[in-house]
Amino acid sequence: MTLEKYKRRYRLDASKTTVPDCGLGNFVVGYSSRKRLFLWAYAFFNLIPAVGSAIFLIYVLWYWSARCFGPRDEYFFYDRGLRVRKTGLFGKVKSDDVYPYAEYIGFKAPLLENPFYTEVGRHERYYVDLNLYATPYERIALDDTPFRRAGDFPNVLPRVMEEIWRPVLVVRYEEELRTAGRVIFYEEGMPIEIGPGYVKVRDVRVDAPLGSQYDDEGLLNIWRKGGKCSVRIYDANIVNRALFAEYLRRLTGIETEQTG
Repeated sequence: MTLEKYKRRYRLDASKTTVPDCGLGNFVVGYSSRKRLFLWAYAFFNLIPAVGSAIFLIYVLWYWSARCFGPRDEYFFYDRGLRVRKTGLFGKVKSDDVYPYAEYIGFKAPLLENPFYTEVGRHERYYVDLNLYATPYERIALDDTPFRRAGDFPNVLPRVMEEIWRPVLVVRYEEELRTAGRVIFYEEGMPIEIGPGYVKVRDVRVDAPLGSQYDDEGLLNIWRKGGKCSVRIYDANIVNRALFAEYLRRLTGIETEQTG
């Protein structure tokens, strides 16, 4: 299933949903983990005498209970921020948090291995750990549920957040580049400075001409050609990693394997 189909599956219908007003501007789009589809293929279980009908009824009851009483996560995207509402059984609100874009430096959503997550056709054995980061590098976990409530729903969110947050973040980085002549990204709190023809990690600056290569551990090694100075970056763990790849390519010419 394509990303667009996933997005259609979980998108909230604003005409049928109460969108909370939280001072973040106009509502853009919303997604809910409750939007699971019932597969009518389950009806073929009825062709199996007795046992098949029981299996079909179990699926019907599961779908009905999940739709009416089950827990869900709802993400409301606005012009100036994000609101996340989590509910438990019978719709009891567990948390309702507002995250203004102005207060956060961005987000990170790495795929993490989970041996209990084996749904075929999706991210097998993997789930998304969705986090926001504030200054100074404060991590806020948006998705801390050990077992995801809808297998493909968490994997949709990073792509949606990239689309919604991108214009906001680009304005920030372009202003930083215009005023400071460089941009700074973060990897586990470690600042990575990128400027025209150079990369600086902590106190180590590597200037052009630059060479780069991934090692066996998945680390991006960048070095000065003909020199000894080098840095190592785990770019899969960088906040706003897609934009990191773009600015690294734009300012230094280095292509990365991690682009989203």
